[in-house]
Amino acid sequence: MTVYNKQPQNTIGYRRSWGFSGQGGSRTLMELPPLVFETSLYTIPALALGITVLYNIQMARIVVGLVGPIAAGKSTIVVYLKNRGFSPYSLSDRIREEILARGLLVTRETLNKVSNELRETLGADILAKRTAELIDHENPERVVIDSIRNPQEVNFLRNHFGAKIIGLTAPQEKRFDFFIHRPINVEGVSGWEEFKALDDMELAQSGVYKQQVQTCLDLADIVIENNGTVEELEQRVETFITSV
Repeated sequence: MTVYNKQPQNTIGYRRSWGFSGQGGSRTLMELPPLVFETSLYTIPALALGITVLYNIQMARIVVGLVGPIAAGKSTIVVYLKNRGFSPYSLSDRIREEILARGLLVTRETLNKVSNELRETLGADILAKRTAELIDHENPERVVIDSIRNPQEVNFLRNHFGAKIIGLTAPQEKRFDFFIHRPINVEGVSGWEEFKALDDMELAQSGVYKQQVQTCLDLADIVIENNGTVEELEQRVETFITSV
């Protein structure tokens, strides 16, 4: 008797294994229903058919991605989800690593410039790929990913993890107020005009390898307008996560 296992297929809650099994030249394809507990390997006899199916069950990783313009509340949600047991990752950390490796200072300008260079030379989804490699190595069960700014990053994280994408936005004037009251301001942006110019540029950039924040918002599974209290924002995120 021989058992052949294909790669597991992702479901919402579980990874499901398919197995071909049988005797002689006859083989049967069986898919077992999802179970409500976690185990590493189950051997289930199918006496009526005279076969055995090996069924490998693993809890699927839960991955949430955050997209949106500057100071829309993404960091607030990262902290909220971290407190709920999510491991935080940021695509911008991959850019910072590259900037420091080049001996440059980390500023909003170099973050923008180097991220576009990396996408152009290594592919539009390179930051998502590098972050996914780190996540796969560390293997957390629940993940929140920030600083997603290119549609190919959204597509890669969806295809690789089945990520759910939450878009966050707020009126530009309100986001500027959030921005100037951050504990640490972004270097090189000290007033409204500078903030507006940077924000308009990041929202409206075009080109496969550029930051395309508005396009990422258009691709989100849900877009939440951050126009209330922090508690209201957290509750709307919680409602979405528990519904998927």
